[in-house]
Amino acid sequence: NNNNNNNIVTGLSVRSLFDLFLLSKSYPKGSEIIVVPPITIQGMIDIMHFHDIKVVPVDIMAPPSQDDGYSIGVDLNAVKARITDRTVAIMVVHVFGMVTTLDQQMVDMRTLSDQFGLDVIEDCAECYSGLSSSSSSSVRSYCGNSNADISFFSFGTIKTSTALGGGVAIVRDPNNNDTSVPLSSSCDKTRKHWKPAAVMAEDMKRLQYSLFGQQSNREYLWKVLKAIIIRCVAHSPLLCGICYLLLTCLGLDFDAIVTSAIR
Repeated sequence: NNNNNNNIVTGLSVRSLFDLFLLSKSYPKGSEIIVVPPITIQGMIDIMHFHDIKVVPVDIMAPPSQDDGYSIGVDLNAVKARITDRTVAIMVVHVFGMVTTLDQQMVDMRTLSDQFGLDVIEDCAECYSGLSSSSSSSVRSYCGNSNADISFFSFGTIKTSTALGGGVAIVRDPNNNDTSVPLSSSCDKTRKHWKPAAVMAEDMKRLQYSLFGQQSNREYLWKVLKAIIIRCVAHSPLLCGICYLLLTCLGLDFDAIVTSAIR
């Protein structure tokens, strides 16, 4: 990992980290972020709307072959066609833990973003599967792409690798990375809202402690207890049925309560 540890920001969730990123960037009102594939949770959309950012969706394309086990394909031509004078960033979403772009596609995405002075945001919320680099491992380890300005990882309750909450953002200076494939010749400083990775990371940390503070041991203990209760209920059809009937009789939404409990 070539990332400076000082450029790694931990937070309460990917949503809170994304909010900090947008606060630090201070994109103009009415800016646009291209989201590809356009599959994400409502919370991420709400955060962009809160910052007066328009979400511009770009659909996925079919994989080139059945042998392509880690990519469902991003249509770069479609992304380029949606870029306007208001576009400030491209968000690549890795859906359901599946990496949606090949390495070369991310290089091309970086070149395209540099051409128009855009940031590349990588939503890897469900992708983290450990740090193993062993070729014999059946699980591909993915820690973000070096061509992204920032990569987000989630460790929430329902994630494969869970810490019952929390998130990590890796902030980079992509054009300063030593890669085998040359990037665009354009300079980072010509990008519309460019900040060095170290400055961006420090801004996010400062904003986090001023806005959110630090989670207490008591708050985390409550998360652990909730997770134990949910696990016990989920593994017992009888208990699950009883809880559903009780909540329904009380006029409460079972799905809404469960969703709230695992956040």
